[in-house]
Amino acid sequence: MCFSKKSLDILKFYKEEQNINSIAKNFNTTYNIIRNNYFKPFYKQRYLRKTKKGHYILSTKGIIKIKKVEKQHLIEKSILKLAKEQKSNKEIINFISEKFNQDITNSSIYSKIYRKRKKNNIKRRNTNKINIPKKFSTNLAQFLGLFFSDGSYSKYDVCFYNTCQPLINKFIFLTQNIFKLENPCTRLKPSGAVEARFGSVHLSDFIFSLIGKKQKLPDKIINGSIKLKKAFLKGYFSGDGGVCLSISLESRRKKRLIFSSNIFISCKPLKIRKELAHLLTSIGYNPTIGSSSIIISRKDNLSKFYNEIKFINNSIITRNSRYWHGFEKNQLLNYIINNLRNDKKLKLMFYNNTKEEVIKYIHKRLEAIGPKRKVLPIYKINFKPKAPSNAQF
Repeated sequence: MCFSKKSLDILKFYKEEQNINSIAKNFNTTYNIIRNNYFKPFYKQRYLRKTKKGHYILSTKGIIKIKKVEKQHLIEKSILKLAKEQKSNKEIINFISEKFNQDITNSSIYSKIYRKRKKNNIKRRNTNKINIPKKFSTNLAQFLGLFFSDGSYSKYDVCFYNTCQPLINKFIFLTQNIFKLENPCTRLKPSGAVEARFGSVHLSDFIFSLIGKKQKLPDKIINGSIKLKKAFLKGYFSGDGGVCLSISLESRRKKRLIFSSNIFISCKPLKIRKELAHLLTSIGYNPTIGSSSIIISRKDNLSKFYNEIKFINNSIITRNSRYWHGFEKNQLLNYIINNLRNDKKLKLMFYNNTKEEVIKYIHKRLEAIGPKRKVLPIYKINFKPKAPSNAQF
């Protein structure tokens, strides 16, 4: 339950034995209001215990709760006081950490100030202003591509989630390079994804002015130059896209293994899929609109993509891919374009070997032309990281 000042005062009254009638008289309210709005929730949460006389008194859990809520109220008062003095978030976080030994986030600071700004006459603090780019650069286009794939924002902050650490690093680098912000808060989520969070109202407002609620691609990308379109697609493909190399058995004439390859972007909204297809068509590609993705499968298109756009360096294929996870996306795409169809030994293996043997051979060839395969951790749904809340991953 949410603890207001009145809730705290009523709970404190139970330091001595009380009944509902005595509480109602002291607070000048009705029996039913005290019973339904305060007593029942308190007793349900075991903040109260029954005495031999049939009255109620604070339990050990109730005493702990009072101390916790009083501390929260003191922290909130301190935040509002410091905000009124035009202190920055960093100064507020350091003060709360030193005085109360409590870690707080930018989001919690902004939410407390936003709710009580008018009542406490708190003016806007200008310490968190960002550098708004005057020109729409390729870096900004790539930033928006990454953000469109795995980003989100609220009134107070901007977040990016991905299991690939190089993509997290790239997003942080672009954000700091473009907007001149300090280091973000990062944490490991139970799913295995890393979250990078920048607390900035101004950055959130700027992104909203460009993409709204992510219901369509930015106009400056759709109507922009070829360089901007390619930079945006590089970010989007790296975050929500991938490389597919599938191997299957054909037995119509003679039993043999066949392969098919493509690159893709996973995307559920039909409107955005159509806009992505239009964007790719405008720079010379022949995409196919799938039920939940955009697919490029023509050999000349794959070669064009590898030479002109590519994925962001060191982007790793995730565990969604059964056979190729741990390899770099560019590494697999390079093999498909330059080695797959020219490998004579592999052609013979398609007639005489099993699928598993072919995959093992391709793994060796991939490691021969690029970095070794990385072992990706497996995370369970109930995984709980043991690191502290302020840990940097």
